[in-house]
Amino acid sequence: MQKQLFSLFAIAFTFFFPLKKVLAFPEDEWQELFEMQLQRADQRAVEDAYDVQPDEIHQELWAITLDNPQLIWRKEKGQQQVLMVTWTSWDGYGDRIVQKMDLERVSL
Repeated sequence: MQKQLFSLFAIAFTFFFPLKKVLAFPEDEWQELFEMQLQRADQRAVEDAYDVQPDEIHQELWAITLDNPQLIWRKEKGQQQVLMVTWTSWDGYGDRIVQKMDLERVSL
């Protein structure tokens, strides 16, 4: 239902707002719009997670606790750290193998 509403909104948006006017928005307004959409998407995700459905539960997750023997922990500058990995199709990390890399959100 939400996908149908989104599709209808996208069609209506495209029809009622000529592309020339949309592209004429200053960059800071695009950033503000992006941030609003990001906040709304985050809020929807939180609301969806609150109402858990049986088919959304994964039984093979590991608890991230110090006593879990399946995890690798180390202490760095007095702080506990756990070894983690994430998979991505983006190849921008290839030249950073075995290097420390601080990740943060970058404004567009």
